[in-house]
Amino acid sequence: EAVIKSYDPKKVTVDSHAEAELGDADTAAADYRHVFIKQVFYGCVHHKKPLKAFMNHFYSDLAASVLRSDYTMYLVMAYLTFFRLEELKFKEYRKFVLSEEPDKMTVFLGYVFDVERMRGTVKWDWMNMFDLDYVEAHVFGPLVAHADDVEELKNDLVAKASGIAAKKQAREASAGLPDLPKASLTKPQSPRIRKPRIRPTPVPERIPTQVAIGKEPTYMEKTSLEAINEESEVRRRKEFEETKAKYAEDRGPKFSRLRETTSKARRAQEARDADSLDFERAMSHPPPSKPPTAPIRMNVAAYLREDALYKKKQAQEVKQIQAFEADLRDSTEYYRWQRQMQARDVQDRLDQVERVRLLAKISATEAAEAIEKQKSDNAALASHVKAESNEMKKQKHMEDAMLHMMNRQLVREVGEVRRHAPREAEAKVVEEKRARSEALREEKEKLLAVKLREDARVQEEKKDRVLQLRALAEVHPEHVKVFDPTQSAGIGLLDEMSLVEMRERLAINKARATETEAKKRAEILDVKGVKRHELQKRMDNVHRIRSAAAAANQQARAKVRAEEAVEREEQEKKRKEKNVTLVEELEQRRTQRREELERLQEEEERRKASLAFSGQGTYAAEEMHFEELLKGAEREVYKRQNEAQRASKVYEETKATHRRMVQRTAAKREIQKRKVNAEKAEEIEQRRQALVEKEKRAILAKKASFQTHREKQKTVRERIVALNPYAQSIEDTARARRTAMAGGGGQTSSLGGGETGAGDTRMGLGERTTKQGTSHRTAAQSSTSGGAG
Repeated sequence: EAVIKSYDPKKVTVDSHAEAELGDADTAAADYRHVFIKQVFYGCVHHKKPLKAFMNHFYSDLAASVLRSDYTMYLVMAYLTFFRLEELKFKEYRKFVLSEEPDKMTVFLGYVFDVERMRGTVKWDWMNMFDLDYVEAHVFGPLVAHADDVEELKNDLVAKASGIAAKKQAREASAGLPDLPKASLTKPQSPRIRKPRIRPTPVPERIPTQVAIGKEPTYMEKTSLEAINEESEVRRRKEFEETKAKYAEDRGPKFSRLRETTSKARRAQEARDADSLDFERAMSHPPPSKPPTAPIRMNVAAYLREDALYKKKQAQEVKQIQAFEADLRDSTEYYRWQRQMQARDVQDRLDQVERVRLLAKISATEAAEAIEKQKSDNAALASHVKAESNEMKKQKHMEDAMLHMMNRQLVREVGEVRRHAPREAEAKVVEEKRARSEALREEKEKLLAVKLREDARVQEEKKDRVLQLRALAEVHPEHVKVFDPTQSAGIGLLDEMSLVEMRERLAINKARATETEAKKRAEILDVKGVKRHELQKRMDNVHRIRSAAAAANQQARAKVRAEEAVEREEQEKKRKEKNVTLVEELEQRRTQRREELERLQEEEERRKASLAFSGQGTYAAEEMHFEELLKGAEREVYKRQNEAQRASKVYEETKATHRRMVQRTAAKREIQKRKVNAEKAEEIEQRRQALVEKEKRAILAKKASFQTHREKQKTVRERIVALNPYAQSIEDTARARRTAMAGGGGQTSSLGGGETGAGDTRMGLGERTTKQGTSHRTAAQSSTSGGAG
């Protein structure tokens, strides 16, 4: 437990911690106990997740019967039970269980070896980590195989906890010795609990059913119905006048005469088109003026950044010059080639887009063909699958018949085995239990002899220790210590020194620290001076570069302005030439349109004249032809309208049918949903009731367990007091002496104090004598001593 409790995975590894706590546990000469402890430690770390899942269920189900302080002990026992039981054998496992307190081990074994309970709780968490076959065969299998041994072990633990085994050992140990007088036991008295008085039933309050009528009102004589009507009329007239005055202005609709908006909109559109053709219009707003520049305050960081930027530019220029000197050529040709390649890349991308578009058309055609082919393949596959499914059904019927025949044969074989196997197994189990009980009886006799010899040796050691303590208590030596500041303590430490030497060394260290501080201050001032000088140089360089760059930028701006002026003049000249060309082109278009209209008018006049001279027959035939064409077009339109109406009617009927089907399906789905919800609600309510019942049973079980544990502790405490009356008498005498000392107001002599110390010493001796018994007696004596303190 100590190894596991002191392990912190955030600080050390598993191997380092095991080596630090246990030392050498890997070689052949290592202690077998350290080897086993290391194996258990490694196993607990390796199976941390399944053990943690078990511990969560264990503490959740048995919260009233187990303590959090025993978490590590239960963890180790769980590891030995689930993963090492087959390897240890139950005989060795029994020794581990008996080494702990009986009450705790009884609770632990009752929970762990309840396999049905474990399958309902811990099994589902373990299935996330282990295979189901492994859990059933290697974890639950040993638990089921050793169920009978565990029941026998639990009976021994219960007997040990109740004091039967302790009483038997005490009787055997005191054989042939006179019985010591026993102290009177405390007799419990029940408190005076009176029966609760029956509460008197309150007298029902009578509710009155009569209505109290007061005096008649007298205000009805002060007014009349005519006066009330007159006041109402005055109030209505006043409200009407106020409302009329509030809405005095005419708020009715205002009508206007019909206006022609088509010509007005056309004129507005023509005006906008004319404005868009005004290319020489001046700007409506002047350009914004340049805002005044505020002075910039430079700091050290700004100067350093600017200096670094200038140095970077200088390095680039140096690289360009060196490249020109080495290659003897300029990079202009490279940049020209780069622009040509970029233009070619743009053209290639356009070609690629066109190529992708064509490929998309081809892929769409291929996809349609592939879909048709897939449909035909699916139809062939469906027919093949149907035929194959029919064959599989026939095969399945044959397999079911064969399986039914094999199951019937298996049932007959199992019946034969059940008639003979139980008796043979029962005889074998009885024989094994008899041999086990004989071996256990021999082992108990050997252990009892060893225990008697050990108790005799311990008793002799205690007597010797009592004599030594009495001698130490009666002799009080006087110690006088003289302090010499020039001598050391003489303990043997590495830096051991006297007080005088320590003061001298402190003075030397202080002087050395002062000199170091002065030297460091001088170095800091020198470094600051060097930095200040370097910064001044950089500032001068920045100002010089700024002035040169300002002059160069001014010349460059003047040159750019001159080039821009020349470019603007050329653009203005080109724009005027294009305007003239545009005007000429528009005028030419207008002329052509006017000539075309005149030609059409002349053609129309000639056609009318020719019709007038050609006679009425041709005109009538032409009119009849056009009339027939109009009637045919009308019939076509009528036919199309009928077809459209018929299609619309069919569509509406189909839509209404679909709507009704959707509503019917939704209603069915809603009914099914309500049914499912009702079933779920009923199932939840049943589970809730089952959970409430389970919690009630758990609470009752916890109460019963607590009451049983309390009775056991009481019985054990009474047994211990009966087995060791000498320690109880010493404790009573010491308590009486302390009470007398507290009542005497602190007036105690040195002799009385010595006797009290001796009594306390004897009481401690009695406690240590009692602690040599069983582990349960140790826990009980510790609790008794704590209560006495």
